[in-house]
Amino acid sequence: LKVTDLAGESSTAGITVDIVDTTSPELAVSVPPGLLWPPNHRNVPITASVTASDKCGATTVILVSVNSNEPDDASGTEDGTTTGDIQDVTLGTADFSLQLRAERDGAGGGRVYSVVYRATDSAGNAIEATAVVVVPHDQAGVTEPVEISMAETGSGTVVDWTPVPGALYYNVVRGTIS
Repeated sequence: LKVTDLAGESSTAGITVDIVDTTSPELAVSVPPGLLWPPNHRNVPITASVTASDKCGATTVILVSVNSNEPDDASGTEDGTTTGDIQDVTLGTADFSLQLRAERDGAGGGRVYSVVYRATDSAGNAIEATAVVVVPHDQAGVTEPVEISMAETGSGTVVDWTPVPGALYYNVVRGTIS
């Protein structure tokens, strides 16, 4: 660093500048098809679409979890008495291919699979994003925007889905669900 005053006198000094990355990467996840129908107990191959980016370099993406809101084999015979509803999953790796069973508890409201990925940048900043696959109880003439993706950006969370023909509006509810 060299500084010169108005009289022309100057002096030099060394300085150190540390650049610290404190911003998480951006991550978008979708898992088409977002709807498994009919619920005929078949295993359906799923290939996750995951896009991660960081303003300061490369990112690493791993599969964190795959869960269902219904048990693997619900009591009784309303879900086909099968097991292994989530298959070919290697958690903690860049696993983008898995299999989900097209079944739901006939006495329930429908099954929701949640697939969670995490992106981490070279500074250790991380972010997670979740996508869902739904096995509805029935279709009852209703079309739902079930292929939903969520992306965390510097401006906040972006929720995106395939438009539903004839829809007049959409409601997005934000908050903690427990």
